[in-house]
Amino acid sequence: MTGRAEWPAHGVTRLSSYPDLSEAHRQHGALREVVIHHPGGWPDTAALAKVREYCRAAAEAVDDSECRERIASIDSLARDLYSRDGHLRWERTQTSGRDFLRLRILRELNAFDARIIALEEMRRALGHGVDAQPPGRRPPG
Repeated sequence: MTGRAEWPAHGVTRLSSYPDLSEAHRQHGALREVVIHHPGGWPDTAALAKVREYCRAAAEAVDDSECRERIASIDSLARDLYSRDGHLRWERTQTSGRDFLRLRILRELNAFDARIIALEEMRRALGHGVDAQPPGRRPPG
């Protein structure tokens, strides 16, 4: 069975033989779209509701603690981004809190996507009898 994850903004379809990872990719694309098209800095309840729903779906899609941590971070940052004044505490000298949060969320989304790709590579390697470890991690012992 092959799943398809569509990223509307990029016109890219990622194929995966793992439906959970395809779903995670789909949620990643949806989250990215919201953050790109809804800049925040005000109480945008519709955008926040979308982000929270996509975060919930992404967290449920993949049984991986690192993915869940990334999604929890995105959810928390989005609550500040799409609030009346939560974004103000993130202001920097040359960057608004809104822009800082958007960039941070996009960075978390990139890390989430990289983890999904790593999981798919590990599954494929294990399926072919290769001893695989997540990139950047050492085998125990």
